[in-house]
Amino acid sequence: MSSSSSAEEHGGWKLHTGCKCPFSKKKLTQLWLIETPVTHGIVTTVLDLFSISGQHPVFHMAIQCIYRCSQCGSVDYFTFEFSKEGKEARCGEYKNGKRLKSCDRGMTLEELYQIYLSTWPNAKGSDYDTVNHNCQHFARAMWAKI
Repeated sequence: MSSSSSAEEHGGWKLHTGCKCPFSKKKLTQLWLIETPVTHGIVTTVLDLFSISGQHPVFHMAIQCIYRCSQCGSVDYFTFEFSKEGKEARCGEYKNGKRLKSCDRGMTLEELYQIYLSTWPNAKGSDYDTVNHNCQHFARAMWAKI
């Protein structure tokens, strides 16, 4: 991303470098559906008090995992998401992410990446719609394939 999004700012995005080994060598050790705030913490707390379902559009949703590389031993985070920038798969983590669901299905980062590619395969940033076609819809669609 060329500029910091509100999810990156309020969600505490931390870019990681990751090892250069093939995705097929990276075994997932933990996998989550996460949400991270896109507003200041005070606003989020107030909205939480009035939210019936516990979910509202002021949260960014993504798939995040930790992997261990069998080739070099590196351990790192990887995140899959959709925003106004389009679909993104990148090494890094949201430090302020809340884990909504977890999965212990053993797979490689390559297998998870293939699921990412098959979820909304032609989606572009211009397809993003705050209400009807957003990060929460994408993350839930990807999670359903996992």
